Amino acid sequence: MENRSHAVAALLLCLLPLFGGPARAHDGHGAAQVIADAGAVAQSARTLRFSVTLTNRGDTPLTLIDLHVAGAEVTLALPVSLPGAGQMTLPVSVTFTAPPPGIFTAVLDFGADGQGPLLVMP
Repeated sequence: MENRSHAVAALLLCLLPLFGGPARAHDGHGAAQVIADAGAVAQSARTLRFSVTLTNRGDTPLTLIDLHVAGAEVTLALPVSLPGAGQMTLPVSVTFTAPPPGIFTAVLDFGADGQGPLLVMP
């Protein structure tokens, strides 16, 4: 199941520029240079815990200022700085008000550098 999650997330991130998605920024900077991957998911009642690995393919550092999931409370120590040509893995906890869905989208917000989706499949 984890491999399917990675494959779908990678496909969506590859298709995003073709459809003019929200991960746009100026002149080669910003969230469009970031690859995001959801790691293994652990579930208990209405809470999901997983990791998000961010890889910055650009030379400019970026700051993740928010990670939002509709209908849920996200616990993540923010903001975090992602260095140019760097990678980091962040632990995320998402608590839903209703039973967690089978698939959901988290929105990564890099402020003025743009936003991008991350598909999570528990």
